[in-house]
Amino acid sequence: MAKVLISLILIVIISSLSAGILPSGYARNIPHTHGSRIANRNETTAIVLHFYVQDLLAGENKTVYEVARADITSNSTTSFGQVRVFDDLMTAGPDYNSEPIGRAQGLVTSADLAVSAFAMNLNFVFTSGRFNGSTISVLGRNQILEQQRELTVIGGTGVFRFARGYAITSTYSYDAETQNGVLEYTLYVGGSSSSNVNAGPYCQVVVLGTHPPPDTEESWFQNVICNGNENTLILHCYVQDVLAGENQTVYEVARANITSNSPTSFGLVLAEPDYYSEEIGRVQGVVISADLEVRALSMNLNFVFKTGGFNGSTISVVGRNQITNEQRELAVVGGTGVFRFARGYAITSTYYFDPEIAEYGVLDYTFYVSTGSSSSSSSSSNMGVHASV
Repeated sequence: MAKVLISLILIVIISSLSAGILPSGYARNIPHTHGSRIANRNETTAIVLHFYVQDLLAGENKTVYEVARADITSNSTTSFGQVRVFDDLMTAGPDYNSEPIGRAQGLVTSADLAVSAFAMNLNFVFTSGRFNGSTISVLGRNQILEQQRELTVIGGTGVFRFARGYAITSTYSYDAETQNGVLEYTLYVGGSSSSNVNAGPYCQVVVLGTHPPPDTEESWFQNVICNGNENTLILHCYVQDVLAGENQTVYEVARANITSNSPTSFGLVLAEPDYYSEEIGRVQGVVISADLEVRALSMNLNFVFKTGGFNGSTISVVGRNQITNEQRELAVVGGTGVFRFARGYAITSTYYFDPEIAEYGVLDYTFYVSTGSSSSSSSSSNMGVHASV
């Protein structure tokens, strides 16, 4: 496998564009043209990223914390039911002091009764180079005793909007005494290139809501995504986030042993069945405080529509939400009904929040969604009636 990987890296280097100011060996581009469905584009760019994750399970700089366990976890040979939240350092090299390039944040659950295997839900947050501020969302099954494991790249933000691909990971090293490990990751990611494509004849943009999204975002979405037979939608709505009181919709389900003393409430896990004002649906999912330094949440949400042409359909959203930023971006990774095969992104902001009572907020969401389903054409036109949300 090592020979194969070396050969692949050589091919990538020969075929690549310049990696700019990124660390050497960290990322290479492979431009190519084919009929890929990765980004609903004829022209795509495949990117290979290689880096290391410092997984610190103990010690002064610990970055992995348990937040919940089942009643059989202690006696299980696989620690079945153990749930942990992590905020690991990403580095260009295997050494802890090598160049930092980002953070790996998310949730890992021991989910196999027979072998040591994790259900992974994580975001790679890049903090340097041309990918600074962008994220890649990954999930899948990680059988940690296997030499190499494969996970799924399901989406991303920033440079990695509409990303698709896979990740190969392995344990580079592990010290049983300190309980510190180094994980090696190679990501093979496909996404749209930066060139613009004129909107195709079948492209339609439907804006829902009384407050249309920013013109710049709508223009970007139309020019870059909308082509061929793809259907595109822009949806705008508000989410009522009720953290306390008689109509509470957000509940704590787990926490780490440092949550109470953490300035970011690290390790806090919340379940939230929120709703819209003129109720057009529900927002349901899990939110995890997954950053040791800033207030950032790992989001795993389903937007469930209950009215109009989208009745019964859902949009699935994942990503990292740094709630102190004015605007945040999440990845649309799929959907059901009208939104089958949905890809895109969501821009969210805090429309209103009362800091004194800290129990009620209103979140503003704008979705930029592309689907391959022709059935959404008729449904979207009907949904325009329900614009006052």
